[in-house]
Amino acid sequence: MERDVLTADRLMPGRAGEIMELFNTGPLRRRLTELGLIPGAVLRRRYTAPGGSPIAFEVSGTLLALRTKDAAQIALREVNEPWTA
Repeated sequence: MERDVLTADRLMPGRAGEIMELFNTGPLRRRLTELGLIPGAVLRRRYTAPGGSPIAFEVSGTLLALRTKDAAQIALREVNEPWTA
């Protein structure tokens, strides 16, 4: 991976990243793409459960929760976008 590429589980709360690639496979990958997690989409980390999993992300105005191990399979390039509530 490129130096400025990180995975969604490592994205800091409130920060956003452009999806570069999904490494998930099978039905999970299909479901994530149906939810809008496609290359070029912007994913923002919103909240994390007290135990660290799941993590809530926003993509295209939709809030969704992913297990940490599944978020680790999403490659991002961090982008600077203003925080919106």
